[in-house]
Amino acid sequence: MEEIRVTLGCIGIFLFMDKICQIKTTRNKKLLMLSAGVLFLSVSFFCLPGGAGISAVIMPGLELIVALLLFQTDCWHCCAGFLFSLSYYTVIYYPIKLVIFSTGIAHKELKQIFTELITIVLIIIIGKLIRKNDNLVNNIRKARSRFLFIAGLCGFLDNGIVFFVDYFTQGMEGRGITAVKILNAIVNVFVYFLGLLIIYIDIIRQGIQEENAIKDKYLQISKEHFQEISDHMQEVRRIKHDMKSHTSSLEHYLTNQKYSDALAYLNRMKDTRILDVQVMNLVGNQMVDAVIFHALGGHKGIRIQCEGVLPSDLNVSDYDLCTIFSNMVSNAAEACEKLKKSEKLIEIKLGCYQGNIVIAVCNPVEWEIDVDRLGRITSKEEKQGHGYGIYNIKNTVERLGGKYFFDVAERVFEVKIILNMQGEILC
Repeated sequence: MEEIRVTLGCIGIFLFMDKICQIKTTRNKKLLMLSAGVLFLSVSFFCLPGGAGISAVIMPGLELIVALLLFQTDCWHCCAGFLFSLSYYTVIYYPIKLVIFSTGIAHKELKQIFTELITIVLIIIIGKLIRKNDNLVNNIRKARSRFLFIAGLCGFLDNGIVFFVDYFTQGMEGRGITAVKILNAIVNVFVYFLGLLIIYIDIIRQGIQEENAIKDKYLQISKEHFQEISDHMQEVRRIKHDMKSHTSSLEHYLTNQKYSDALAYLNRMKDTRILDVQVMNLVGNQMVDAVIFHALGGHKGIRIQCEGVLPSDLNVSDYDLCTIFSNMVSNAAEACEKLKKSEKLIEIKLGCYQGNIVIAVCNPVEWEIDVDRLGRITSKEEKQGHGYGIYNIKNTVERLGGKYFFDVAERVFEVKIILNMQGEILC
């Protein structure tokens, strides 16, 4: 019975790492078999005379080896996640233990097994609830190794306090002992909360640093775009200045029926980019325009057209608008790069309706898209691809109280966003 309890406890800790700490497990069958073998080896010590004492010493080390085999992350993060899970597993385990041990079940080992089973079920339920919130999953995965390690040490410190208090107050009764246990409970809650607070503060700090880095990037993009606009205006002025002489030359060739010379002159004008004048204004917001052109910068042969402009009284920050447009246009451009037959065209449609701004970006597709799965981040690799861009759009729109829609019709993929112009939450 003891072997079963210990095995369930180990499984519970690994489930804690997977479901709550959101550390991805391996899919390699050989590693799964090897980790199961190491776990079986550690539990097997209980079958030997005096094995329980030996296993109590080596069990944490063997469990750590299993974790290193089982989880797809670097060694240091795996060790920190294991220490955190080992410490905070008791936060779920001990309340259940108090309830189970207060029941009328006579067999102590049976109570312990029930406690482990209920703890495992509760961890799985908590994991499913976490997975339903993409923003929560993303924030949990931002937890850095050193802060997980510090929080895990806080948990071990708390477990040590519990052990010493229980040891020195064993068999003692009275108001003083009750007061000590109440104080011990308060300290337990404080220490565990302190560990979680350390991780939370670091995640918030990372978010602020990322936001500042993105704002600096948008500012730099805007500066470059403004310089391009300045160069563009200089080019327009130069063309306007030279246009009279160009038209006079063409008129001379045409009047004298020198059509080949006129055509050659026009070709020279094309070669010197005299007729290559691009539209630098798209949505009526210079910073957003800059971000859109930057998103298209690395993609060749993609045509973009825009209907409508952003209203001047839109109560949405430039930062949020840049985040939305940057991700929408980047995703559309990446999709256009994969096209083999369809025209590489991105359409931006803007319109106002009943106090709301509607933003739609469309691009052709030549493959099937599961709209329901868009934006679900399931691995670190997806964060660097298309899925993370959709996630950024969803997260920003939700924070602004808006609505988003994804649709595929007649081989055209459309992302549509609705925001209240005064920043109010849409029902």
